[in-house]
Amino acid sequence: MTDGNGKFYALKCFTRELPGRDERYALICDELHYLQSGYFIEMKYFCNELFVSSDISDEELFPLLLMDWVEGVPLDLYLRNCIDRGATDALV
Repeated sequence: MTDGNGKFYALKCFTRELPGRDERYALICDELHYLQSGYFIEMKYFCNELFVSSDISDEELFPLLLMDWVEGVPLDLYLRNCIDRGATDALV
């Protein structure tokens, strides 16, 4: 998704309940906020943020995870390419 300025974001909507998820993501987001590393991106977790009215589920509010968008090769494709090339040392 993009904001009004054209900046790209990744947005994940969690559709199933997972005990302890809110606490885990809050801790992860807090820790990443204090890390000063170019290897991690900013992410924010929102509990009960998305309202969905549905006959399929009794749940109406779902959590969201918002992250900066990062261009790159998906991890599964990168690993498959390494395996296909025989570059097992790239997997270590």
